[in-house]
Amino acid sequence: MNGNALTVGLTLNALVLQLDQFTTLPLRKATILKRLSKAVQAERDAIYVELQSTYSNLEDAVTKYNEAVKAAREALELAINDHNEQVDAANGWANASAAAEIRDYMGERSEKWQESDRGQAYEEWASSYEQWTLDRIEIEIPEALDESVVDMPENPFEDLQEEIEF
Repeated sequence: MNGNALTVGLTLNALVLQLDQFTTLPLRKATILKRLSKAVQAERDAIYVELQSTYSNLEDAVTKYNEAVKAAREALELAINDHNEQVDAANGWANASAAAEIRDYMGERSEKWQESDRGQAYEEWASSYEQWTLDRIEIEIPEALDESVVDMPENPFEDLQEEIEF
């Protein structure tokens, strides 16, 4: 054998020895994720418990809000009605009492007086009461919240699969 052949032979032998060492090592199997880990499932379950609690708190808050709105609404409607009755009384007073008193006074005067500057001033004065009005209050009172907006689904995670399907 010449030197080159010996070198190739030794190199091949060394390579075979090295390959033998690798074949004796145990091969690791590749891990295939087929389902969510228990830790991830436990995390989901803990979130679900918290969701149930927060939904319950939200439902309670909406109920309390609606009860408060109902009481406030009733008080507001009563106040609006009372106020509007007084607005009607004020409007009636301006026309039926004040303007009528001025017109009665004017009616007791002569036509010449009514056409005079003083008579015209009384006319304007009476007209100002006849045209004066207070507006009734009209407020759009919001309704109570619809409690169905906080309905929690039976299981919000039910559409999510825990494991993969092939």
